[in-house]
Amino acid sequence: MVYPEWVMKYKVKGTHVQKKGDVYYLYKVHSKWNKEKGRAQLITDEYLGRITPEGLVEPKYKGMMKRYDQISVKEYGASSLLMYLSEDIRKALKDDFPEWRELFVFAYMRLIHNTPIKNLEFLYQNSYLSEMMEASTLSQAHRRDAQEHRDGQIRNHQFSENISLKVKIYCH
Repeated sequence: MVYPEWVMKYKVKGTHVQKKGDVYYLYKVHSKWNKEKGRAQLITDEYLGRITPEGLVEPKYKGMMKRYDQISVKEYGASSLLMYLSEDIRKALKDDFPEWRELFVFAYMRLIHNTPIKNLEFLYQNSYLSEMMEASTLSQAHRRDAQEHRDGQIRNHQFSENISLKVKIYCH
């Protein structure tokens, strides 16, 4: 079938143009060998839109889905309460530790979610805490700790004893 030039610019490999009345529709397709028929069979994967002389008009549902890409749902209540109640703890951590944000987030996740460290980054990204308090090296610290664990390296005991000692002092 001969299509107008404005239709042909959308007809590329992996697509199929179908004319119904005066309207041209574009589909994403692939072919699969059909043993019973002894030939390739065209399989439609997705409707891409309607082709007009002005361009490709995407389906309405795709436009709606693009609007929802900017929406994120995050846990808010526990994060907000913790930030409100822990101002003195955060100040004390800030005075003694350069990576106080990461320590606070690690402790927060263990307290609120009772989760292993491997889930920490996911929970942090889905928590409003990630918006209120940026722990930029959180994923780097998590990856470093995981690598050390995998390599079987011994951690610096002096550093971990120092942390536990100071944490005990802050908690009492």
